[in-house]
Amino acid sequence: MIEKTDTKISDSEFERTLENPSNFLMSDSLEGVIDPNMLEDPDVWNVGNFTCHFFFEGVSVGGTLRSFKYGNKQLVISIVANDDVAIQLLNENKLKSFVCKSMMGDILSTQKIDSIVSIAVQFDDEPQTATVVVTIPSKNDS
Repeated sequence: MIEKTDTKISDSEFERTLENPSNFLMSDSLEGVIDPNMLEDPDVWNVGNFTCHFFFEGVSVGGTLRSFKYGNKQLVISIVANDDVAIQLLNENKLKSFVCKSMMGDILSTQKIDSIVSIAVQFDDEPQTATVVVTIPSKNDS
């Protein structure tokens, strides 16, 4: 059975959510920590704030980081890149290194690889973009 106090709490939380800009939810404990001006800038909260650059023997390609999945057998990194650069990867398979960074230039991950990797390039519906997926085997598998 739902009590009146539960309904009042739900209603007040609903009202609080609607009062937030763009229905942005943030815990009360973060309000004093996060700069309120950042809340108005949608680019600050975009996943596009992370980039990754791959350095192959014959070409370098970089773009917006889409995913970074690390398992015990492989590392899979997906980026959105310019299609004119991504198409050059069709003749590449030896990755020298990669670096993934935040918008502030902080290095999230970097590795020297110098081995054969798997590359998938999917040309997106967006003009002049392609999704590049690089699968790096673990050192034990190479």
